[in-house]
Amino acid sequence: MYGASAMGGIVKVVTTKPSLTDFGGNIRVEGGSTDGGGASYGVRGAVNIPLVDGIAALRVTGFERHDGGFVNNVYTGQNNVNGDNSSGGA
Repeated sequence: MYGASAMGGIVKVVTTKPSLTDFGGNIRVEGGSTDGGGASYGVRGAVNIPLVDGIAALRVTGFERHDGGFVNNVYTGQNNVNGDNSSGGA
C-alpha cells in the first residue's frame, strides 16, 4: 500500500534478477570522514553465477559498512562513541 494510507512509511526493495546465461559481478568501495570525527567506509558487491545454462542461476550480494562517530564522551574520555557497524547479504 503506497501513499497517504501507508502508516509509518514504506520501504520498497527492488532486486536484480539473476542472469541465466552470463557470469558477472560488481564491487563498490566508498570512504569518507567527518570533521572532528572518525573515518567512515563501506564495501558492497554482487556476483551472478549461471548454474545450468538458460535454466538456473545464483545471484549473491553482500555489504559491510562502518560509520565513524563524532560524539565524544567527556566523562569517560572516549571519542566518537556514536560510530556504527552494519553488514548483510542476500
